[in-house]
Amino acid sequence: KTRWNTLLDMLERIIKIKLPVQSALLDIGVQIDLSDLEFTQIEFLTKTLSPIKIDVEALCRRDSNLITAEATIKFSLDELNISPSYYSIRVLEAIDQRIIQERYTDASVIIQYLHHPQA
Repeated sequence: KTRWNTLLDMLERIIKIKLPVQSALLDIGVQIDLSDLEFTQIEFLTKTLSPIKIDVEALCRRDSNLITAEATIKFSLDELNISPSYYSIRVLEAIDQRIIQERYTDASVIIQYLHHPQA
């Protein structure tokens, strides 16, 4: 079964071995040319997916709860805002829309207060 995070792994790998792949393709006479623009797009995509991968792994842990989910989502949003690209802007828009639809802010504040009453 292929999962979305294997796509991220493959994209990160192709960036690392870009020059050897291009050289090998030239050596065997294959005309598959990825332009610098296409590699730049791949780099932007990996920068966008990397914080999401970290979030998914954190949220899938057994000890994850609403407080860790809040911190995890905040981390992602901050990371996506650091280097805005077409992809990160689209992901931010999708996350914002989903948060507006699903999130109960009052419940989140109450849970945080109950977890840290002195704060």
